[in-house]
Amino acid sequence: MKRSKKEGASNERIAGHTVGGRNNGRALNPLRHGIFLREPVIPGVESKREFRRFRSKITKALAPRNELQREIAKRIARVAWRLRRVEPYEAAVIARGQQRAEEEMTKVVEETGFTDPDRLELVLKTGWSQVELLMGLPTLAPETTVKRSKALEVLGFVADFAGVKLEDVVDLSAKTVEDVASALRHPLFRDWTPTEILEAIAAIARRTDKVPEGLRQAAILHLMTTLAFSEPEAKAVFAARDHQRRLHLLPDSNDLDPVLRYEAHLWKQFVGALHEYEALQARDRGERVPRARLDVEGLA
Repeated sequence: MKRSKKEGASNERIAGHTVGGRNNGRALNPLRHGIFLREPVIPGVESKREFRRFRSKITKALAPRNELQREIAKRIARVAWRLRRVEPYEAAVIARGQQRAEEEMTKVVEETGFTDPDRLELVLKTGWSQVELLMGLPTLAPETTVKRSKALEVLGFVADFAGVKLEDVVDLSAKTVEDVASALRHPLFRDWTPTEILEAIAAIARRTDKVPEGLRQAAILHLMTTLAFSEPEAKAVFAARDHQRRLHLLPDSNDLDPVLRYEAHLWKQFVGALHEYEALQARDRGERVPRARLDVEGLA
């Protein structure tokens, strides 16, 4: 029977969307439709070598005795591999929720004028560390070393409190560094001793006609007072931040429901394949296996 050109073109379009048609590869993308993947490994995310090692361990543990059992063992391994994705995905969704909590906290900070919680936490931690060092300087062993960053922070605070520029007392310029030996001796690059810090405080005190010990004690009192006044605000800010984080501790239903359905679907496949595998092995051992088996998974 002779066909018109119009009928032929129509049939070709239909054939292009059927199995084996010219457009079939484009219509069913292997990455979107996992049926064409030889191994259930996501390219660029998962490792084929790790999957094969995982499958080998599962298969070895199941100890298949024939080709049919090996195929079902491989299926169990594939489903178990896919089940492993659920927990990392859940963690990623929760981490994304925590990121949203931080963003919402940033908005709260901007709207209320509160201090940024991370910055406030750092300020309090640094402040109390400075108090501890300033109070302990006279009793620390002479050979004790204090990290240069901590020593310079304390001296910077004392200098600001006294109204003195720290660079007028301590060499903070790297211009005098000519070689490795001079760098190791420079205040910017070496650790300090308690005696050196006390000497620097004495130098600051001389510029303001203060008694070194009196300046140290006054700096401690001022710092402790400032931190004490900051702590109520800190508690309020930390409470607001923790509240935002708790709100996003669990994924919302839009993210959680598909994951739960996906996990339940895979678990049902896993249990079903495992039951079938156990039945095959029981038959091979000559045990009587009923044709109809009741899957009680999920029943109370």
